[in-house]
Amino acid sequence: MNIDYKLTGLGWAECAIEINRTQCTTTASYLSDCLKYFIDATCSILKGNDESRFSFDEEPGEYRWILHSLSENTVKITIIAFAELWGEMADSDGTVIFQAETSKHSFATELKAALDRLLVLHGVEGYKEKWNEHEFPIISYQELCKLLKVSTELPPFKPPVTMGYIK
Repeated sequence: MNIDYKLTGLGWAECAIEINRTQCTTTASYLSDCLKYFIDATCSILKGNDESRFSFDEEPGEYRWILHSLSENTVKITIIAFAELWGEMADSDGTVIFQAETSKHSFATELKAALDRLLVLHGVEGYKEKWNEHEFPIISYQELCKLLKVSTELPPFKPPVTMGYIK
């Protein structure tokens, strides 16, 4: 199980997920606060809700993520692609591009690890600069940490070391 979330440009992100050798990469634009929605949906499943949904909004498409609780410990993740954004189309009108099952705890733990890597690389301020429209979802991050019973403290920002000459 692996989740990798990256900011790829001003207002653009990419999320790669792999579960049991099944892989998928989706992209999103700043049109929505998709990272916050991702965290909130994961928290919802950890709290015992049967299903939670969120979207990665594209220009012009949509990647609709559906987290469906199969048992107390297991979640099924389905990602459906749509050619149009905000079309309010039924799930059956899209194309399923990913579907896999994993433990809720593993999924949430991997999401937290992806968030930590994002914060170490960009920090809260750098995230805002690169994502542009939305702040890093600190409250949602801390809620996820509480549900995982880990520290809610944000990891320290460690800017990349660059080799340069001092004049």
